[in-house]
Amino acid sequence: MRAGTFDWEQSPISVVTDGDGTQYVVDGHHRLAAARMAGVDEVRIIDVTDQLNDGGFLGYSDMAD
Repeated sequence: MRAGTFDWEQSPISVVTDGDGTQYVVDGHHRLAAARMAGVDEVRIIDVTDQLNDGGFLGYSDMAD
Protein backbone atom coordinates (compact mmCIF):
# COMPACT_ATOMS: atom_id res chain seq x y z
CA MET A 1 0.00 0.00 0.00
CA ARG A 2 1.39 3.37 -0.96
CA ALA A 3 0.17 6.50 0.78
CA GLY A 4 -2.55 8.10 -1.29
CA THR A 5 -3.47 5.03 -3.35
CA PHE A 6 -5.94 3.29 -1.02
CA ASP A 7 -9.58 4.39 -0.87
CA TRP A 8 -10.32 4.78 2.84
CA GLU A 9 -13.88 5.89 2.09
CA GLN A 10 -14.60 2.35 0.91
CA SER A 11 -12.78 0.61 3.78
CA PRO A 12 -12.97 2.51 7.07
CA ILE A 13 -11.56 1.05 10.29
CA SER A 14 -14.35 -0.12 12.65
CA VAL A 15 -13.92 0.95 16.28
CA VAL A 16 -15.87 0.83 19.52
CA THR A 17 -15.66 3.58 22.12
CA ASP A 18 -15.43 2.67 25.80
CA GLY A 19 -17.10 4.72 28.54
CA ASP A 20 -13.94 6.78 29.11
CA GLY A 21 -13.64 7.67 25.41
CA THR A 22 -10.91 5.15 24.55
CA GLN A 23 -11.38 3.67 21.09
CA TYR A 24 -10.59 0.04 20.25
CA VAL A 25 -10.23 -1.37 16.74
CA VAL A 26 -12.67 -4.23 16.15
CA ASP A 27 -12.17 -4.61 12.39
CA GLY A 28 -9.29 -3.34 10.30
CA HIS A 29 -6.19 -4.22 12.31
CA HIS A 30 -4.22 -5.15 9.17
CA ARG A 31 -5.36 -2.03 7.27
CA LEU A 32 -4.32 0.13 10.23
CA ALA A 33 -0.91 -1.55 10.41
CA ALA A 34 -0.44 -1.12 6.64
CA ALA A 35 -1.43 2.54 6.87
CA ARG A 36 1.15 3.10 9.60
CA MET A 37 3.83 1.36 7.53
CA ALA A 38 2.91 3.52 4.53
CA GLY A 39 3.17 6.70 6.61
CA VAL A 40 -0.53 7.53 6.42
CA ASP A 41 -1.28 9.93 9.29
CA GLU A 42 -5.07 9.75 9.27
CA VAL A 43 -7.54 7.04 8.28
CA ARG A 44 -11.32 7.04 8.19
CA ILE A 45 -13.01 5.23 11.06
CA ILE A 46 -16.57 4.21 11.74
CA ASP A 47 -17.74 3.90 15.35
CA VAL A 48 -19.88 0.78 15.71
CA THR A 49 -20.43 1.07 19.48
CA ASP A 50 -24.17 1.71 19.13
CA GLN A 51 -24.58 -1.32 16.89
CA LEU A 52 -22.87 -3.50 19.48
CA ASN A 53 -24.79 -1.94 22.38
CA ASP A 54 -28.00 -3.11 20.72
CA GLY A 55 -26.63 -6.64 21.09
CA GLY A 56 -25.74 -6.24 24.77
CA PHE A 57 -22.12 -5.01 24.51
CA LEU A 58 -21.47 -2.60 27.38
CA GLY A 59 -17.76 -1.90 27.09
CA TYR A 60 -14.24 -3.28 26.91
CA SER A 61 -14.78 -5.27 30.11
CA ASP A 62 -17.30 -7.41 28.20
CA MET A 63 -14.53 -8.47 25.82
CA ALA A 64 -11.89 -8.96 28.53
CA ASP A 65 -13.80 -11.57 30.54
